[in-house]
Amino acid sequence: MHTRPASARHDLTDDQWNLLKPLLPAQQHLGRPRSWCPRSLVNGILFQVRTGIPWRDLAERYGPWWRVYDLFTCYQRTGVWSKIHTQLLSQVHQNSRLSWEFSVDSTTSRGHVHATGTPVMIVTTVTVMNPLTTALAEVSGQQKSTSPSTPGCARSRAC
Repeated sequence: MHTRPASARHDLTDDQWNLLKPLLPAQQHLGRPRSWCPRSLVNGILFQVRTGIPWRDLAERYGPWWRVYDLFTCYQRTGVWSKIHTQLLSQVHQNSRLSWEFSVDSTTSRGHVHATGTPVMIVTTVTVMNPLTTALAEVSGQQKSTSPSTPGCARSRAC
C-alpha cells in the first residue's frame, strides 16, 4: 500500500490532478523549460490558500516561494482561477453530483460586554495618603485608612 508523508496529505491526489490539469493553461514552449513541475506549484498555492501562511514560509518541496507566488498572481491576473471554478461547477452540474442541501445551526455565541465596541467611561478615584501614617498603621497592625491624613486636603502630601 502506498503511503504519503503526513505533510503531503492535503496535496492533490492523482485523480484530482487529472481533473485539474486540462483546465490549466497550456505550457508555452518558448524560453527555458520549467524546472518545477506545475503540480507541485499548484499544490503550494493550495497549501498557502488553505493555511494562510506567508508566501516565504512555504515548504521547499513546493518549489521556490517566489515561483509559487508568481504563478498564483499570473493565474489571478489572467482569470485562470475563475475559469477553473466555473468549468468545475459546470462539470459537476452535468454529472448531477452537486447537492445544494445545507444545514442551519441554531447555536448562539455570546460576546463579552467589552466586545460590543461601545465607548467605556473609566472612572478612577485617587486617594492620597500620608506615607508616614500608612507605614505606622501597617506596623501597628491597624487597618489602612482610605481617607486623607489631613482633613480638607486631598491633593497634596505637603499639607
